[in-house]
Amino acid sequence: MRTILAWTLCGMYVAVAVACSAADAPPAKVTQAATCDRWVQRLVDCEVIAGRHLSGCTDDDPMLPCFWDCMKKANCTQIKSWYCANAFNSYSGCLNECHMLPPPPFVCNEGTKIDARRQCDGVADCPNGDDEADCTQGYFFCDDGLYVPASWQCDNVKDCAGGEDEHGCPDGPMFTCADGQSLPADRQCNTVEDCTDGDDEIDCAFLTCN
Repeated sequence: MRTILAWTLCGMYVAVAVACSAADAPPAKVTQAATCDRWVQRLVDCEVIAGRHLSGCTDDDPMLPCFWDCMKKANCTQIKSWYCANAFNSYSGCLNECHMLPPPPFVCNEGTKIDARRQCDGVADCPNGDDEADCTQGYFFCDDGLYVPASWQCDNVKDCAGGEDEHGCPDGPMFTCADGQSLPADRQCNTVEDCTDGDDEIDCAFLTCN
């Protein structure tokens, strides 16, 4: 029986399929740049997932290099014990440290860099005040009840734990259905068939550990 659960991978919630009976393998000895394809391939090589598509994972995610570095240091036993048994170990601890890293800085028009959390906070930190320009008033409520300034939505920084403040943004990555229909990439592999033929849910990764 297949069980679909939400997990955090690459900084966002996704469904993964896990087969926990594979033989162990040593840590990955790779030097390539971090990409979603390589992240998925490592999980496949360890026989941790079935399926190739992880909803929301993008190569330009600023946290992906940190996650990839954690994966390179881990072996399959550590990786599987985290995804299959939610066991805390050096791999999961490394991922937690990645989540604690500050987001990329906001770059003012004249080149000055400031903490991204200081954008649209009601205080002008850039010399010309452009960190407070075009800020939306009000709040955006995350799925877990946390709320952030509405202007933080769709700013390419995931402020909600599940990254939902960056979901469905008009300038975000798109998925093209077989019939030509386009939809936000985060609606691929979300267990809901949005394409007419359901091709947005083909070859997705599903959690099978229970």
